[in-house]
Amino acid sequence: MHERETGLNPSETLKQAKARALRSLEEGNLQGAIDSMVSDLQRDPTRPDFQKNMITGMALALKDDPELNRKKVEEFINGFNM
Repeated sequence: MHERETGLNPSETLKQAKARALRSLEEGNLQGAIDSMVSDLQRDPTRPDFQKNMITGMALALKDDPELNRKKVEEFINGFNM
């Protein structure tokens, strides 16, 4: 998602990514919420590759958490800021 392609700046892109992920979370889809957030942030061309790799690693660790719960996923989603 690039501002020239979508009309969105990085802040708006992040806001939309969070909203989409939180909708999945509200539906009870913990894994889907994580995947949604990662997918949207991976498509953001303003993010450097090392940052995308870190986000993916954090998501994989979270998804492997045997005590994964709604609160942890919500903290993951809301932990991203501009």
